[in-house]
Amino acid sequence: MSTIKSIALVALVALAGTTAVSANNKETDFEKKFCREFPSDKSCVQFCLDHAHKYQEQCADNIEGFCVRNINSGDQRCLPFLRKFCPDHAKNGACAEFCEEHPHKCGGGKQPHNQCVFNGSGRSSGGALGATTRSTSDQPVEVSGPSHTEIQEAFESLQEQPEMLGATRGPPPPPGQLPIDDLKPLLEKLGVTLSRSDLRTVKRQLDPNRTGYFSLTSFFFWWSTYMVCTSILG
Repeated sequence: MSTIKSIALVALVALAGTTAVSANNKETDFEKKFCREFPSDKSCVQFCLDHAHKYQEQCADNIEGFCVRNINSGDQRCLPFLRKFCPDHAKNGACAEFCEEHPHKCGGGKQPHNQCVFNGSGRSSGGALGATTRSTSDQPVEVSGPSHTEIQEAFESLQEQPEMLGATRGPPPPPGQLPIDDLKPLLEKLGVTLSRSDLRTVKRQLDPNRTGYFSLTSFFFWWSTYMVCTSILG
């Protein structure tokens, strides 16, 4: 008798589970059917994001309302909207990441935001740190900024940092070099903050062979060119 009850109980549980799944499927089907007919309804935002190519016009308000929020702008489904929206709304918070990745689509032309980063080649143009050089108008240009010694100290402080913190960052770099990822903290120590796209450009200039490291000497040459450029352009 107890065996019969057990079998009946198992069957009842299975039936209840099947009924619940069926109900969920019906609810999903209902939502899809409703949103296909009324895609502009506020409850159909996710449907619109998933089917934007098919209901582009009807879903326009729902997609914009979702994607212009900073917290949602990283959603890959927003990318088609941001491509159209951000060129005319570059200052909108939702466009910050998009415009940094695609500066030429947000009024930046084909150059990075910082012209001196774009023009820099990693080679010295004849100017020296703290020296006086000449601009294209043949007028002397005073180049100010951290001294040679201050740059060297900032560079060496990053070399010592892993030991000071007891941290491990993989194998030690070759003598006189830093991991390329330390470029950002080095520049910040020297009072320079670059956008991500500009930082990638400088990394390519300092490490054209992609060794993963850059030397103090190559940085000196790049810094000299950069400082001359910023002094001329103001």
